[in-house]
Amino acid sequence: MIKSLIVIQIFLIIANCSVTSLKTNQIERGIPYIYQISDLDKNKSTPIKFYKFISADWEVAREGLINLNDPISKSNKLEKGTEKIQIYTYAIEHPLHGVYFIDSGVSVEFLGKEKPISGMIGSVMNIGKLKVLNTSRDIVSKNKFRVRGIFFTHMHMDHIMGVSDFMDDVQLITGPGENGKKSFVNSIIQGTNERLIGEDREINELVFNEKSNFFGLNAIDYFGDKSFIILYSPGHTVGSLAFLINSESGYQLILGDTCHTEFGWIHNVTPGEFTEDQQMNKVSLNSLQSLAKSIPGIQVHPGHQSLSQSVEKD
Repeated sequence: MIKSLIVIQIFLIIANCSVTSLKTNQIERGIPYIYQISDLDKNKSTPIKFYKFISADWEVAREGLINLNDPISKSNKLEKGTEKIQIYTYAIEHPLHGVYFIDSGVSVEFLGKEKPISGMIGSVMNIGKLKVLNTSRDIVSKNKFRVRGIFFTHMHMDHIMGVSDFMDDVQLITGPGENGKKSFVNSIIQGTNERLIGEDREINELVFNEKSNFFGLNAIDYFGDKSFIILYSPGHTVGSLAFLINSESGYQLILGDTCHTEFGWIHNVTPGEFTEDQQMNKVSLNSLQSLAKSIPGIQVHPGHQSLSQSVEKD
């Protein structure tokens, strides 16, 4: 009887592991954003500099990136296999508030033969196919960035692989509930996540006002000048975020992994097996599609493949 109770307790513990065990703070920043069509006038906000960097080339399972059961996928005869993708990191430079990154890129730790992700996790992630092109340390150094914070579209491992290249005082910012999401899988990957992020770091989860509404999504005007709108787009993960940026090179829409691929965006097909909640992901993707259609010339950035009109900086 005692042994049975111990087994049950152990199961409950590992089944309720969060993404990391790091301290998590809920933070309120910016102001709730309520959509007005006039707000999309570029001249009425403060344009900021926008950079997109290709951190690595990679290949992973197509069935994780694209919902192969979608009728559109079937009509295009998409099948299981590997898909060539890339890992990106983005930087925004606000004239008053400084430099922030969106997703962390890839750290110098991934340059050697011995990767910080190995064993079963590395095999599942197909980490052997990862080819690093630009480490986050090099990106920061070459551009002389003084980084204040990193926003994560979500905290899947391939989006936190560059954190160790940033200074310890760089703030780490996620969507609601992202770090606290509990699952059995996290019992396997939690230790690796914490090694990649740093065991003494803190995670800051944004608080969204449910009354805010931007094309059906809760939104925050982070700097208060309509230049940088953070969109709560759950589905791929519980705390997934997207970003609308009014940049000097035009409006930029960063989708995160609400849509991984060019095919997914063009055909409005959700991601596949890597996504936690397909139905919710579809709602968020539909909202982002509507937003993009409302802004002529907007440049859209899926999570792991670029569209032809994307602005990139090597």
